[in-house]
Amino acid sequence: MKKNILFVLVLLFSLCLYGQDYPTKTINGVRYYVYNVAKSEGIYRISKRFNVSQEAIIQVNPTLTEGLKEGQIIYIPVEGSRVEQSSQASPKQVIYEVKRRETLYSISKKFGISINQIISDNPFAQDGVRKGDILQIFIPNIKRKKNETTDKSQKKVEAIVPKSTSKHSVRHIVKPKETIYGISRYYNLETERLMAVNPKLSKGLKIGDTITIPPSVATPYIKEANNINAVPNSIADTLRRYKVVYLLPLSADKNIKNINTERFVEFYRGSLIAMEHLKKQGVSLDVYVFDNQLNAEETRSLLKNKMPKDVDMIIGPAYPEQVSIVAKYTKEESIHHIVPFTSKIKEKDKHSLLYQFNPSGADISKKVTEYVLQKNGKSNFYFIDFDDDKIHSSPLVYEMRKALKNRSIRYVNIDAKRITEAQLSTLANGKNNFVVLSKCSKNDYREFASKLESYNLKNTVLMADEHIFALAMDNRNLTPKDFIAYSLFCPNPDKLYVDTYTKYFGKREVNTTPNYDLLGYDLTLYFCSTQKMDKSLVFQSYVDLQQSNLDFGKKALGFLNTGCYMYHFQNGVLTIERI
Repeated sequence: MKKNILFVLVLLFSLCLYGQDYPTKTINGVRYYVYNVAKSEGIYRISKRFNVSQEAIIQVNPTLTEGLKEGQIIYIPVEGSRVEQSSQASPKQVIYEVKRRETLYSISKKFGISINQIISDNPFAQDGVRKGDILQIFIPNIKRKKNETTDKSQKKVEAIVPKSTSKHSVRHIVKPKETIYGISRYYNLETERLMAVNPKLSKGLKIGDTITIPPSVATPYIKEANNINAVPNSIADTLRRYKVVYLLPLSADKNIKNINTERFVEFYRGSLIAMEHLKKQGVSLDVYVFDNQLNAEETRSLLKNKMPKDVDMIIGPAYPEQVSIVAKYTKEESIHHIVPFTSKIKEKDKHSLLYQFNPSGADISKKVTEYVLQKNGKSNFYFIDFDDDKIHSSPLVYEMRKALKNRSIRYVNIDAKRITEAQLSTLANGKNNFVVLSKCSKNDYREFASKLESYNLKNTVLMADEHIFALAMDNRNLTPKDFIAYSLFCPNPDKLYVDTYTKYFGKREVNTTPNYDLLGYDLTLYFCSTQKMDKSLVFQSYVDLQQSNLDFGKKALGFLNTGCYMYHFQNGVLTIERI
């Protein structure tokens, strides 16, 4: 018993002495230990050494989200310690992110303090600063007389106070002489957060523009680590941090009409929601959004003049000519390149880091043909042609005919416009019939369906493209008993996604397939969760997506997605299968 008591007393005594050998510094009325990080030491171990929470250490040392380095000087708050305030007001603390081309001199002039003071409070800055560095700035809060003026830089600092405490978005109308920086400071938001919610700001501000100010809490945040309590040793051990660039045509040239750029804004909104999801998984993104409009020159200019260094991934652009330009750049710079929209990528532009989401009709038709023949290889095959051009009228029909010939399986071609009663009777009375419709208009299908109406096709499976399938689902009198189609998309957003979208962007209204916001969510979540610290991509066996069934495989020089869904409507019941 005495040994146990002695052990407890020794432990308590050691805890009382854990910080006494370290120098201290008083800042803003609070005392801190000045600690030199040892080799292989993580934030978890340091927090245990000083009996201080990890959150408290990171709050005082925001650069720790980048990880710890041997010899790094950090401040550890002395628990429960607060010295008496001096008669002079305490300095105000500002957490400041270094902007492009800023120096210690320009920052010192902006805040009215000396370079030596900045280095004293931020020892890592003794060799200079670079864009993205986080500084702690302590500004003397000297009381001034009513008539005494301050310089412009100090006025800006005084404006850094919370203005938006609403749980809902606020609409701000741009006034004369306002800047993006000034607005973000007014609402106590980081510029990056404001730009992320309003991607059109990449083109600048105009008087009278309406921009969205996000809620003050739980906004999709780009540049901050999350879930600090879950870090076992060091943030660098588990936190994955990447630079991702989006190249999207968020605005059209004034001379181009009838271009729907709103769908690309929706794409980015879905991407923002995915970023919030990724943050909970320990993935932190530095996101850059560029409006490359609809022309090649704008894309070249962005790549040459505005592209940040050490980019890990580029998502976009939208159109083939732009993709060709960006593909050359990503190949030369060894950057992962995700092409979300076009299926028309030249073979010369493909490389080992390029991922094409949208496959060509021929590529996806080969996979669907394989699936159909595996399921229905013993059927009697019929092809209904609505066009005299049997090769180009439908990639699926072309690939399926080709596959049947290679397997020596007989099939019958029928001209939809000249179909006879005898042929209709054969389709109705035969067993195990599989009928494939070539590409046709909605009116062509209605006319064909009216001819089938008097026949009971109980032993016949009808296959059409997704647009005709959707038409038949909306008009059950046009729907055969056994009907199948394939699609890249199956929009099925869960409640959490819909609630999050509504919270940030208002009511979600979607009238087309694909849902572009879900496409942005799926691709951002999928690729940013596959990237590893060594910059490789390791695809997970399952990712909880909202619309897409992603299945990327190596093809020639790049990677191609051929994941899709089979829709099967049989006897009034719809089933959907991933293939």
